[in-house]
Amino acid sequence: MTKAFTFGGARFTIRTAGVFFLASAVFEALSVSSAVPLFGDVRGGVVAVVYHLLFVGLFLGMGVGLWAGTSWGLRFMFIGTIFYTFDRILYLLDDSARAAEATSTLDKYGALLDMEGQSLVTQVMDIATLLPLLSWWGFLIYLYFKRDYFDSSAS
Repeated sequence: MTKAFTFGGARFTIRTAGVFFLASAVFEALSVSSAVPLFGDVRGGVVAVVYHLLFVGLFLGMGVGLWAGTSWGLRFMFIGTIFYTFDRILYLLDDSARAAEATSTLDKYGALLDMEGQSLVTQVMDIATLLPLLSWWGFLIYLYFKRDYFDSSAS
């Protein structure tokens, strides 16, 4: 039995999130050669390409899984959340990679900041990392409570 599509409700929310994950996969693919802060520095080349391609696959799987509403979609979302959490924790614990990212992001203006200014930039980067991570976990909890969406045919 197919349910009518309405604006609002779990089906709309979950499918909309699926569309955003698919869009994230596209944006990640477009930035496949962009350097990433990893292992104590900002890395480019093959490391960056592999890193971005891994996230392209992750976002594609989560987007399709959320849209389709199959049982594997919820499992894929859980696995993706664990992987993303691990990645963000590594980022938060890698002070030298974050400092290198801040320096490369601020480019020549970074030299104008004193230590207090650089500390403020780092705090903003921490908040910009933690808030999406907490939101991601909040969405996973929402999916757990709406898990019946994944049990039924959501076509």
